[in-house]
Amino acid sequence: MQKNERTYRVVALVGLIIGVIALTVGFAAYTTTLTIKSSADVTPPSTTLDVVFSTSSNSVDTNNLSVQVTGPTGATADTATLNGTLVSGIGAHFTEPGQTVTYTFYVYNNSAYNAYLNQIDFKTVTGSDPALFKVCQPKAGPNPASANINEACNGITLTLRVHDISTTTGKSAADMAAYSPKKMLDTSGSKSTPITIEIAYANNAAIPEGDIEIAFGDIELLYKSTEPSA
Repeated sequence: MQKNERTYRVVALVGLIIGVIALTVGFAAYTTTLTIKSSADVTPPSTTLDVVFSTSSNSVDTNNLSVQVTGPTGATADTATLNGTLVSGIGAHFTEPGQTVTYTFYVYNNSAYNAYLNQIDFKTVTGSDPALFKVCQPKAGPNPASANINEACNGITLTLRVHDISTTTGKSAADMAAYSPKKMLDTSGSKSTPITIEIAYANNAAIPEGDIEIAFGDIELLYKSTEPSA
């Protein structure tokens, strides 16, 4: 009887262990894994940096450019227009030295980003040989110049003024990086800056013997959302 009771106890203990193992396996079978996956991206507006020409300092406006003619009577100026990033129609017609034509408009930052002027590029006249920003030659018509063409040409200049920069040759990124403070259109402050194009026939400049015409290359202003670097 005592032997049978000991045998029963052993069997009961083994049964309890098996039951615990079975219970553990049962819990493992019902374990649930929760997974969280995350991601993010930024897609700026399609017009990330929108810097344009305008005839207004407060908004985008496309009226004709303001123009002033000074000096001895006789000079005239063409009607110039702008559309977004392009200004066209600037032209001066001189009759004697001392005359000046000046166009005034604005560069306007129409975006949510600060815009830094990184470069001013004076392009050469297309097809000119050698490559020059200004090319003078006799004007077709009844009275083409026959002499003093280059001498008169030397007295005619085009000057760009923007921010507080005045230049007749352009400015590289290194030039712009050297300026302090940085030349920029600030979204929290001034979103525009005036710009002028002045074409002048200097006092005491040579007078050609006949009519001449002067071609200037394009001028490009490069604005970026980052400051220029040397």
